[in-house]
Amino acid sequence: MNSFLKEYSKEKILEDFHSSYIKDILVETVNLTRATLKESLEFRTKLENDIYSMNTKLIIDLSQCEFIDSSFLGVLVLIKKKVGKLKGVLKVIKPVNFSESMMQYTMTLQLFDTYPDLESAINSF
Repeated sequence: MNSFLKEYSKEKILEDFHSSYIKDILVETVNLTRATLKESLEFRTKLENDIYSMNTKLIIDLSQCEFIDSSFLGVLVLIKKKVGKLKGVLKVIKPVNFSESMMQYTMTLQLFDTYPDLESAINSF
């Protein structure tokens, strides 16, 4: 594992959403096992603020999520559109139980550039 990824994992904070930068890429980590309507409004506001601050290289790390509901998926779709309007890039790290997730069931994941881990997502830029 690259040294910057080791440092990244050391600095992870146990909050619902954690922001960090690796080079010029903003990584938004979702520290939830269940991402639902309750959390989606806060996450949407956080991501919109990121975009308004001209962070147009985004990675959303869903690797800790075991369940993602349709409202949370809707936020991801909305943010992808907003980033796209600014000629930005949004990449998503797959949920831990991807094959059983709502993203697989609804085929929503096909809308995103997805990666199995953070290192792969970063290297794709």
